Amino acid sequence: MLENSYVWPSLEVLLYSFWFDSCPSPLRLKKKKKKKKKKEKKKKKKMCFVGRKETKQRGSMAVGVGWYVLSIMGRRRTLPNIDSPDWGLRMQAERQAVNFVVQGSAADLCKMAMIQIFNLVSTSSSPSARLLAQLHDELLYEVEDSQVEPFAALVRSTMESLQHIDHLGVHLKVPLKVSVSSGKSWGSMSELLPPS
Repeated sequence: MLENSYVWPSLEVLLYSFWFDSCPSPLRLKKKKKKKKKKEKKKKKKMCFVGRKETKQRGSMAVGVGWYVLSIMGRRRTLPNIDSPDWGLRMQAERQAVNFVVQGSAADLCKMAMIQIFNLVSTSSSPSARLLAQLHDELLYEVEDSQVEPFAALVRSTMESLQHIDHLGVHLKVPLKVSVSSGKSWGSMSELLPPS
């Protein structure tokens, strides 16, 4: 796929760079590459993300028609500058559209996970857990030591099951992988691997 010269700090950077056909400035290659190598890399990128162009065009058409975009759960963001004669404002609105769909949909999935986990915990005698914080796509729970592993399994299965939510019509093709960690404090967290 991609060569080792590209070191991506996160999936989000990778998705945005492919979406906008560019590399983020800190990741630009210092040496100029030959045109042939650049074309080969671009071809490989496009092969890795088949459907990106069509998805982007579909999103642009939807924005052009109604001046808004929707998250995966139907939340709406209006984009009044999407048809601005000012090129800078129009490009900013296009970036906001993509950003809202990606980050807004991630927030929707996280909210669904919190609701489902709450419902499961409140109707069960064990495990008992208390949600302390939500930081972007991370949930921080307080759980008794004896219940850490059963609760971790519950959280993992609940969050990964959000790939298909039939009553909302959500069927993601990409599997949702969840990493669960535990510890006495934020700095001493260690990953809990799923049972083999």
